[in-house]
Amino acid sequence: MPSINGGMKLIKYLLFLFNLTFVVLGIALVWIGFSVKHGFSKYFSTMLNGDDGGHSIPPTIFIVVGFIMFVIAFLGCCGAVTENHCMMMLYSVLVGLILVIQLGAAVAAYAFQDDVENVLELSMDRSIDQYYNKTGPLYNDTVSSWDFMQLNLECCGVRNYTDWAKADGHPTVEFIPESCCLKGAHENCTRDITMETLSDIETARKYINVDGCLPKAVDAFSINHLGTIGIIFSVVQVLGIVCACMMARSIRFSYETV
Repeated sequence: MPSINGGMKLIKYLLFLFNLTFVVLGIALVWIGFSVKHGFSKYFSTMLNGDDGGHSIPPTIFIVVGFIMFVIAFLGCCGAVTENHCMMMLYSVLVGLILVIQLGAAVAAYAFQDDVENVLELSMDRSIDQYYNKTGPLYNDTVSSWDFMQLNLECCGVRNYTDWAKADGHPTVEFIPESCCLKGAHENCTRDITMETLSDIETARKYINVDGCLPKAVDAFSINHLGTIGIIFSVVQVLGIVCACMMARSIRFSYETV
């Protein structure tokens, strides 16, 4: 009996540890999901015209799963403290269901990753051509979106700063927006970059951010990390399920011996 109680106590401590991990993972999932969704709505709503092609579904699932994990962690702690067999089995089933949903979201994130980047690239290419179209219906929104994104992500253009030289209707001078300027740079800093000096990246670096906004956005909003994060979290959840089942078995065995 002492060895059984000792083993149950060890499993109980492990289960508390996993539930603490679940709380941390839940916070991380919610934060990552909101980061991706917020990034889409904040920077790309105008460019995508409000239609992301369903690519916001995986981050939404991650947010929902993160919130549910708080409830499940509480249930696991209650089951461990009260040594309730039914509660521990329910905990195992719920974590298993979340595991399946999360794996589905991870697979969807992997499947959508290249598609998301392609959609964003096409939308940004189309939007950059509207930046200088002052008679266009989305002119103000397009200018605001690009300036906001380039200032906050410290980037310029879609793939790099030379994209602005290809934009429809761009002016002959200062065709690169001032939102591309380095922080602390002088006014009209883009005036020093002309069509003749456009390929001189070392000179451009002195005045503006030369990296494109597409790769920076993908990296900043963890678009290309959702799948990997989902798989890693799933491994931890599997360990939690194993511990819960072991404890449920120990509880049942102790009842039978009594």
